[in-house]
Amino acid sequence: MTQLAARAIVPRRANALQVITLLAGPEPVELLSTLEESHRVEILSSTELSAGNNRRVGMEAGNMHRGCGLRIRFLPLLEGHGTVRLRVQPEIIAAISARVPARRMDTEIELVDGQSFLIMGLSSAAKWPVLAERLFALPLKSGGNRELVVIVTAQIVELTRTATLAGRR
Repeated sequence: MTQLAARAIVPRRANALQVITLLAGPEPVELLSTLEESHRVEILSSTELSAGNNRRVGMEAGNMHRGCGLRIRFLPLLEGHGTVRLRVQPEIIAAISARVPARRMDTEIELVDGQSFLIMGLSSAAKWPVLAERLFALPLKSGGNRELVVIVTAQIVELTRTATLAGRR
């Protein structure tokens, strides 16, 4: 992930919760595919979310009742010049007994269609095994310096005239 973050617009800060915008274009996606093929990146989950303009959407992983979970909320606002301003609110929710520190932030970024961004700093390498077990119920793999990174790609979808008219009835 360091290679992917190094190509980002904002420099990576160790142990800080960050939202990092990647450059627009196919390069970040190609790099991620290469890292996955070489087993340097492991995709744990993939989720698609859809939201209307100025409509909140979010996702959760883990079990909030068991004391550990990941929640990310998004609020998109379409800008007039083909961009989307996205409010991003990542949060690790953890009970003291979960041995994972709670973290949260609230920020806004501006993206073009197809542009990706990273959410990093959700876990330290030392807390990764506990987080992986609680969020994804995964068998732990040995060795390596691991970090939970969320990759989000914005896609602007235009409503068709038919869908717009159907919504008015």
